[in-house]
Amino acid sequence: MVEKGANLVICQHTHCVGCEEKYQGGTIVYGQGNFLFDMQENEFWNTSLLIQLKDGFEIDYVPLVKQGNGVRLAEEQQKAEILDGFYKRSEQIKQDGFIETQYIEFAKQMIEGYLLNVSSIKYGFIFKVLNRLSGRRFLSWYIKRKYKKAKLLAIENYVECEAHRELLLKGLNCQG
Repeated sequence: MVEKGANLVICQHTHCVGCEEKYQGGTIVYGQGNFLFDMQENEFWNTSLLIQLKDGFEIDYVPLVKQGNGVRLAEEQQKAEILDGFYKRSEQIKQDGFIETQYIEFAKQMIEGYLLNVSSIKYGFIFKVLNRLSGRRFLSWYIKRKYKKAKLLAIENYVECEAHRELLLKGLNCQG
C-alpha cells in the first residue's frame, strides 16, 4: 500500500502491540493491541496503542492498558514500558531472520491449542463400526454433540482468518 502512495498503513489482528516500520516514505504499524480482550492475562493482551495523527501527519502513539471491563491511559511507568517495547521491536524487525525466527517460536507455542480445538474426534475401530451400522449417521450425531457452536466458530475463525491459518500451518510445519 505504501508503494502505491499510502502514507500510513495500520495492520491489525496480532492481539498485541507490535512495532512500526518506516518504508518508502510511509509508516507501517504492525498491531495496536487488543483494547478489550479477556482471553488471557499478560502484558501483550492487556496493552494497546491508540494512533493519533497530528498536524503535518505527525504520528503520536498513546499507550492504553486494560482495567476491568474497560481501558485507561497508561500511567507514566506503563507508558514508558509499552513504548520502549514497541520501539525495541521496531529495531529488531530490521535484523535478518528475526521475524521468521520469532514467528516459528510463536507457532510452536500455539500449535497445541490449535490442535486441541480441531482434532478432538477419536475415529477408531468401534467408532467406524457404529458409523457404518447407523448408515453413517453416527458421525453426524457425534460431531453435533462434540462441537458446540463456540467450538465451531473457533475452528471457522482459524480457517477463514488469514493470520490464524498461517500460524496454524507454520506450527504444523514445525512438528517433525
